[in-house]
Amino acid sequence: MSPPTMIRLRPPVLAVAAVALAVALLDVSLSVACGYEPQWLPAQISWPAFVRFQAHVAAVEMLQRTGLLDDHHLVVVLGSSTAKQDFDCQVLHANDPLHRQWLVLGAGALNFAQVEGYARALTDSDVRPSLVVIGMEPSLTSREDVQASWIPQASLKSFPHDLRTHRFRDAGRDCIWLDRNRDLLENAMSVLLDGASAEVRAVFHLPLAVSQPPTPDPWDVSDLPTLHGDAADVEGKWSWRMELLRPAHYESAERSISAFARLVAELRRRGATVVGLLTPATSRLRAAYPPIVIRRLHEAIAAASAIHPLHILDLQDSMPDDQFYDDAHLNTPGKRRFSAELPAHLR
Repeated sequence: MSPPTMIRLRPPVLAVAAVALAVALLDVSLSVACGYEPQWLPAQISWPAFVRFQAHVAAVEMLQRTGLLDDHHLVVVLGSSTAKQDFDCQVLHANDPLHRQWLVLGAGALNFAQVEGYARALTDSDVRPSLVVIGMEPSLTSREDVQASWIPQASLKSFPHDLRTHRFRDAGRDCIWLDRNRDLLENAMSVLLDGASAEVRAVFHLPLAVSQPPTPDPWDVSDLPTLHGDAADVEGKWSWRMELLRPAHYESAERSISAFARLVAELRRRGATVVGLLTPATSRLRAAYPPIVIRRLHEAIAAASAIHPLHILDLQDSMPDDQFYDDAHLNTPGKRRFSAELPAHLR
């Protein structure tokens, strides 16, 4: 390369080097200041799932605004993937002696902070259910910083796509703060903008449908593809769940417990009766809970009962083991059976 050519290229090269150095310094500064799991960001949730919840809530809100559905005939179920997989809205409605409609908002969550984050789709709307059921797995009291990055690669195919692609990166890129926390930063910005939108809607009494188009069928149900999980997938999920239940993940659970208490208080403030539902689990899983997990669950219930006792419906052992897809989720017959039996417990 001739000297004149090198002279012409020098400014762009220096500019690129300067930008790279600035990014590196910013990355190091953020790593030192915030750590690799910054606590100031909102709970890590699946934004596509949250938007889907908003679409369902927007549809229900429009039904209530037009007088096609009154508050006394609406039940909302909140929770993690067990809420998503264990409830059939249509079966619940068909077997409800009070003829209520059931709206299920459940998505993958590792702690109550994430459940609270998903619940904003409801609490930022004008929907006023008469009853809210919160699905409570004992494991939801884990520390808020416990992430899904240690899910075994062998079991990834059994998880939803948004969870599979959420945090799995090669070790080199995982050391870079800006890349490691890209999902967190994107979610933080989405939460910030959505919160501002909710404030505007509240000031002008606008429906959620202004910012989120309602889904055509808010009572749509999700279903598992098979009656029983593949043995390798089930055991992979079991290994993952045993990792989640490590006692160290529950040594400091104050933020998750506080999130649960805040959620119950907010739902009550909006006029709903709140019930905590201990969802079905296999006998193997029930026996595997470490004492600290059960203790944290009781602490969460006590925190939510500080002013008014929280009614707890314990149905953990209500379904036989052959009705499960894996140790925490019902298969299709189990889902229909459980949905047919539940309304009688919640009159």
